[in-house]
Amino acid sequence: MSSRVLVVTGSFPPDVCGVGDYSAELLGAMREQGIDAASYYRRDWRVTSVLSHFSRLRRAADVIVMQHPTQGYSGRVSPYLLCAMPLASRKIVTLHEYSRKGTAGKLLAYLFFVFADHIVFTADAERDAACRAAPWIRGKSSVVPIGSNIPMRAPQAPRIDVAYFGLIRPGKGLEEFVDVLRAMGKRAAALKLALIGQTVPGFEAFTDGTLATLRDMGVELLLNRSGDEVADWLSSTRVALLPFPDGVTRRRGSALAAMGNGALLVTTRPQTEADFFEGLCVMRDSIRELADATLEAVAHPEATRSAREAGMAYAQSLSWSSIAQTYNGIVSRIEGRRA
Repeated sequence: MSSRVLVVTGSFPPDVCGVGDYSAELLGAMREQGIDAASYYRRDWRVTSVLSHFSRLRRAADVIVMQHPTQGYSGRVSPYLLCAMPLASRKIVTLHEYSRKGTAGKLLAYLFFVFADHIVFTADAERDAACRAAPWIRGKSSVVPIGSNIPMRAPQAPRIDVAYFGLIRPGKGLEEFVDVLRAMGKRAAALKLALIGQTVPGFEAFTDGTLATLRDMGVELLLNRSGDEVADWLSSTRVALLPFPDGVTRRRGSALAAMGNGALLVTTRPQTEADFFEGLCVMRDSIRELADATLEAVAHPEATRSAREAGMAYAQSLSWSSIAQTYNGIVSRIEGRRA
């Protein structure tokens, strides 16, 4: 008899949240493989709601897979407390972010480290950082890379020379995208530029100011499009310029979506994982270098063809089917320990 799995999340489509999208994709892939899986999605995660969640989840499934963090949790402590409570279920926590947490967040994460039966990280660097703080979790943790939340298409005839793709909020690289376009000077005016973006509630002032700036720079604004529409635009884009403030990592779903749809990724070199991404994209260290590399890639696409094709092959290899299979293997192992 197969285990019943419950994916616990504070965000789920149509909410604007990458981890919410991840939850939906994982759930769908599990079901396609015949896994008895359902979602537990609630909006109220105030501390006063913990007992209600506990009552609902206490015997609701054989295994719960908690996704953390999500926009819907709003930084509240309830998910941590829920993991520490005596549920009948085995507990898997997918910890999408650890190293960037503040002191309080890292201390609260110890509740996951102590009480979860297994912890999934989405990048080796994140797992290594957590294992340095809690060495005992090395034996009950693993890395499962994320997949793209955007469908993937075969590359089409280019309609866009340079595009930014992602959530429209601070800290995602959009400010740097503007800086790179400015560094291009008059040469940017000869390019077909686009922003393929999703607006995020709560960041209206940032969104309005940024969109006005981009509009004045001649950037076409393609906002709040469906996943299929985004895939169509990305698959007809020469260069996806994604200058993440902390560099590209395997946790960047927007980078995977761009590469998987055949766009050349031009991005910021990370402090970790740079060797992994060598040959999959074009990495540079400064705004000026990013501007020059982008212009060069548009002018001479054959020079970066191998990186574009390698990036596309890598992103397309991370299928949700394989991700769901990996989770199913984890479920089987921890259920085996129960037996």
